[in-house]
Amino acid sequence: MKRNLLLFTLLLVVEIAIAKFYFTEFIRHVVGDVLVVPLLYYLLRAITKTAKLKSILLVLCFAFFIEFLQWMHITEKIYIKNPTLRIITGTTFDYRDLIAYTVGVLVIVITEKIYTHETD
Repeated sequence: MKRNLLLFTLLLVVEIAIAKFYFTEFIRHVVGDVLVVPLLYYLLRAITKTAKLKSILLVLCFAFFIEFLQWMHITEKIYIKNPTLRIITGTTFDYRDLIAYTVGVLVIVITEKIYTHETD
């Protein structure tokens, strides 16, 4: 649990830095989207006892669902005007985000395999 909370916190700091300082298009739109999946995964693992595979699938489905809502222009339909909330929910569908979320899952799988191997 402590490890998951630590990883969540580190990823949150990185995501906030990416959003605040913007860096480059690639870092903002690709790296940020890749890292959001592990961020949510480690949060879920820190606050619940959900199994690893189930957590991965839940987070991936959630990310895909948010992207689907973006495709449906949900922020405009429910009149979200708050800039911070618009950043969190996103406003533009991009199929490449789905690829980034999938890569984020691969990052989780690799990280968990390395950690499991090291603790065996």
